[in-house]
Amino acid sequence: MNPASAPANSSPATASHAAASGAGSRAGSGQITLSTRVAAWVAPAAARWAAWMGGARASSQSVAKDAAASPWQPGGRPRILILRRNRMGDMLCAYPLVRAVRTAFPGAVIHIACDAMAAPVARACPHADGVVQLSPGLHRWHMAVRNAPRLQGYDAAIAVKGGFDLVLALLLRITNAPIRIGFAPKASATDPAPTGPASLPAPVADFYTHTLPPPPWGEHQMETCLRLAAPLLHIAQPQAPALELPSGPAPQRMDLAEAIRNSAPAINAEVDAWAANALGAISPDLAVACGSAERPRLPLALVNISSTAPLKWTDAQLAELARRLAAELGLHTALVFAPADASRAAAIAAAARPGAAAGTAASPAVTALATPTPLHLAAVLRRSAFLFSPEGGAGHLASFTGTPLVLLWSEGPYEKWHARAERCRVFRADLAHADLAHSQPVTVDAVIAGIREEGYAEVAP
Repeated sequence: MNPASAPANSSPATASHAAASGAGSRAGSGQITLSTRVAAWVAPAAARWAAWMGGARASSQSVAKDAAASPWQPGGRPRILILRRNRMGDMLCAYPLVRAVRTAFPGAVIHIACDAMAAPVARACPHADGVVQLSPGLHRWHMAVRNAPRLQGYDAAIAVKGGFDLVLALLLRITNAPIRIGFAPKASATDPAPTGPASLPAPVADFYTHTLPPPPWGEHQMETCLRLAAPLLHIAQPQAPALELPSGPAPQRMDLAEAIRNSAPAINAEVDAWAANALGAISPDLAVACGSAERPRLPLALVNISSTAPLKWTDAQLAELARRLAAELGLHTALVFAPADASRAAAIAAAARPGAAAGTAASPAVTALATPTPLHLAAVLRRSAFLFSPEGGAGHLASFTGTPLVLLWSEGPYEKWHARAERCRVFRADLAHADLAHSQPVTVDAVIAGIREEGYAEVAP
């Protein structure tokens, strides 16, 4: 199905991507608090200390340099740092931003600074040259001071989040980069209007050299991240028109689908071989297909049982779905999960199996498949017929591997965080539970019917 349109008979609980209407605009969540003001006053001194510890010279607020020595001139090799913390899905939503920076500056050295949780996905970004894994701290100042020496020597740094974040602002300031880009905070929690750079108090303005107003609330996170590329793109092409986001008018708008297609995580031969062996252990016919250089889609359905949001499906429903994918659609079915859900996955798989665990072409398997890292999951995803998943990082990962997606959305701002898979069927459990006019929950029958309608199970063994 074209993700831009929903079936004529779809309800609010079973809609495609475009069925969810955009939310109204409101300012970002960050605001100017007393902690923000105190941090802003202390940050310059911390930045000078960081420059000394890192062996770099603290820069002034001016970005003017000798034109002949400027790394931004054609043929230059600017060093660019992108700070993006949090989880796998957050990092994947920043991939198009990294691609935009790489496209503008092909010779640049681009590093991503992130927490340990997102480091494997950051290292797999095909547009980045390296990763600075941030060390944790006892509090925000301890973390900033502990990481400061490794964040020196960059020509530009970008704080990537959907609004102002004090920890990111501190980290950005102590990089001493001549160009520092981030979103401005709100003036207060009740102020609905974005705070522009000119209205920021002087100490807060010192965090950044280029400050963008907070993005509209209903904007998707990928587009919000892309806003942060605008100041750097202006340096590369001063006469070019301002960056057009994917939501802008065609044909000037950026093609986000193309950016996703060209940003698949880099998977090395070792991880790819692991995927072939893991799928071969599920069923011999999957192992034979894994040897193909074209990596065709296999008769394998993945069911992700883990989510950071409260899942509005029970384990019994997940087991029923896995059983019916195997029994009715003839698909080998693997449950994928976060490490903390390993015992739960084993129990769901056992409940879904009417007979033996081993699968054959005549008797598809239902099994729990432990993937050591997100890249191992990506290697399996790109060989699978489709992924069923609640909202979260696994759905975003499927978007970047080109895997068809069946998305069960339970709660949270859909417009801001939904996966951008080109082939996606969305079941809005949040609407089904919140809207009294559509109080029926999403059923296994509805999901199976949706998979049939999309043709996701039509994969030659």
